[in-house]
Amino acid sequence: MPPRTHSLILMLDLLRARDPTLRALRRKLKPLARYAVDIRYPGMRASRRQALAALRHAEEVRRAIRAQLGLPV
Repeated sequence: MPPRTHSLILMLDLLRARDPTLRALRRKLKPLARYAVDIRYPGMRASRRQALAALRHAEEVRRAIRAQLGLPV
């Protein structure tokens, strides 16, 4: 069973053990890590530009993972 975590990097590292080709996603996940938890608390903000970039990265990662699993992208 996978660990309960908000760490996208940790989750990717666990998946990479089964599929090393996922390594390329790390650079897309790294900027998203700060939005996994911190952004939900007072004091942390993202500009519109940052939010759009984060969304773009998330969509790219989602497409790659869905393709890897054989799901429609």
